[in-house]
Amino acid sequence: MARKQYAHSYTLVTIPVLNHRIKSFISSRSIKLLFRIAVTLSIFAIILRSIDIDQIWKILGQARLDLLLAALLMQFGSTSVSAYRWQLIMHNLNFGQSLSFYWRSYFKASFFNQGLPTSIGGDALKVLDVAGQGFRKRDALYGIMLDRVTGLATLMWLNL
Repeated sequence: MARKQYAHSYTLVTIPVLNHRIKSFISSRSIKLLFRIAVTLSIFAIILRSIDIDQIWKILGQARLDLLLAALLMQFGSTSVSAYRWQLIMHNLNFGQSLSFYWRSYFKASFFNQGLPTSIGGDALKVLDVAGQGFRKRDALYGIMLDRVTGLATLMWLNL
């Protein structure tokens, strides 16, 4: 009988606490998502106000689709190879994530490298992605630095 009371009182105590935690988690995730959407829409609004859309459509209409597709495929392939290289480096540093994790993170980082006025914005995002998986930021930064060094070494080797 005492055991049933203990189990019953335990569930009565923890259920409201769990419900509160779930609600606060959902609300904080919703707020973060809404903030991200607002920032993204603001950036798009700034970009669209500063460009001539008719001119862009005219230029795109004159572009050769085969060359545009080839360029996109080469960019996609290059980023995929770089993500694979980063996964190999991080795997050797005992970061056990899948290739798809590094692939997604590398594409996000590429977007930030193109959109921000610095060349390390994407690296910062990659550090945050890895740290979000439970790893230390300092250890993730080591992997990013090794990735940069191996990328530079590869470019130098290709130029020989």
